[in-house]
Amino acid sequence: MIIKGKFRSFGFWFSLGSVLFGLCIFIYFTIHGLGNTPLSGQIFFYGVLIILLLLYGKFLYDANLITIDTVSKTITFVNKFNRHRSLYNFSDFDGKL
Repeated sequence: MIIKGKFRSFGFWFSLGSVLFGLCIFIYFTIHGLGNTPLSGQIFFYGVLIILLLLYGKFLYDANLITIDTVSKTITFVNKFNRHRSLYNFSDFDGKL
């Protein structure tokens, strides 16, 4: 029997879209200059962009699809973004599953 985790990916794709939108705004501000934008607006913009980049980095690190195969006694973790696959046997874990 194979058991698959139900990863809801809305937050992941929302954060990716937010970061890309923020980078587009950053490029726009860089090309057209920040001289017309008040200092408080610039601080807010950079603060929000940094927070979104940190959240997106956390999503990239933690977004794993988990599959448990009880027949072959393995647990597979697949990263949602880069598709890196980690395969573990039940015997690799200490304790009782």
